Amino acid sequence: MSDNAVMFRAVMERCDTLEGHLHGEIQETEGRLRGEIQETESRLRGEIQETEGRLRGEIQETEGRLRGEIQETEGRLRGEIQETEGRLRGEIQEMGSQLRGDMQSMEARIDGKFDILIGEIRSMRAEMVTKGEFMDLAEEVVKIKWMVQKHEMQIRKLRKGRKK
Repeated sequence: MSDNAVMFRAVMERCDTLEGHLHGEIQETEGRLRGEIQETESRLRGEIQETEGRLRGEIQETEGRLRGEIQETEGRLRGEIQETEGRLRGEIQEMGSQLRGDMQSMEARIDGKFDILIGEIRSMRAEMVTKGEFMDLAEEVVKIKWMVQKHEMQIRKLRKGRKK
């Protein structure tokens, strides 16, 4: 064999050795990486569970705090409502008194106008026909009505006489 062939064979053997060595290193690295991945997955699962637990705790704490704030706000609002109701009751009473005063004032003005109206009616009555005068007029109306009926009967008799 020539030197070149020996060298080539030596290079090939060295390549085979290196390839075997690299193959072993790759398998070792794959195994190590699988282990690291499993370890990382396990660690992440633990961190996730820890985070979930912490978040649940924070949520419960926040819910409790919010319940407290809601109760505090409800209490404050109840107080404000009661205060407002009291103030409104006072204003209603004040308005009632004011309305009573206004009503009394209006009543006095109406009474004044009513007195004026009664005076006007009395003056109109003075100009009106008396009972005696009214009775005389009524008697005269009855007489006229009786005479009209009498004449209507005579007219009917005459008309009947003409038709025959």
